[in-house]
Amino acid sequence: MLTVKLKSGETISLAEKYSRNQLEAMRKKEEFYCRSCSEKMILKIGTQRIPHFAHEKGSECTEYDRESEYHMSGKIKLFEWLEIQGLSPEMECYYPPIKQRADIAFTYEEKTYCIEFQCSTISAEVFRRRTEGYRKLLLHPIWILGGKNINRKQTHKLSLTNFHYLFLKETANREVYLPAYCPQTNQFIRLENLISLSTRMAYASILCKPLEKLTVQDLIEPTLTLSPSL
Repeated sequence: MLTVKLKSGETISLAEKYSRNQLEAMRKKEEFYCRSCSEKMILKIGTQRIPHFAHEKGSECTEYDRESEYHMSGKIKLFEWLEIQGLSPEMECYYPPIKQRADIAFTYEEKTYCIEFQCSTISAEVFRRRTEGYRKLLLHPIWILGGKNINRKQTHKLSLTNFHYLFLKETANREVYLPAYCPQTNQFIRLENLISLSTRMAYASILCKPLEKLTVQDLIEPTLTLSPSL
């Protein structure tokens, strides 16, 4: 977890740039609390992992601690990219009415979007429930698959599971695509023109674009290529 509240009620996020000295000083003088369960949190400042907050041992809210380095790195880079776009993103925005925490929330053209950067497999039921939760609050979920989950067999041949198909989206022209992002390469990936060969195999055009060249419109309502490149 990267965002917590202080005893004063103020919210802080490690997506902001803090030096190691600042973090160590903060750890000595502040107390940190989970925004969803209000339990006390520990600020971890190691040398191997991104600085982050964790629940104390025995917490009943440990589901929020199960984030990989890959996931945290991706959230931070997507957050920084949205800031560069001139928006004011919020890291790990928590919505009490639905008891959900979006990885990142931002407002664009009077609509609020919630990014879910999903790097581990979840069930269709969890995916559906979280999506419906956001929609109850008139929020617009954007699910982005962790790029490491794309299993490419050949240049345009992929192995897809039911989990992958959860991420399929439609444009206004009813064109189908699947958005993904890899923080290790900093590439935004879009699978287009999907042609199913079987329940496990498919062909697709694979567009890779450096995140810094992506626009908000590319994320929300992309323009797809006209024909597959197989």
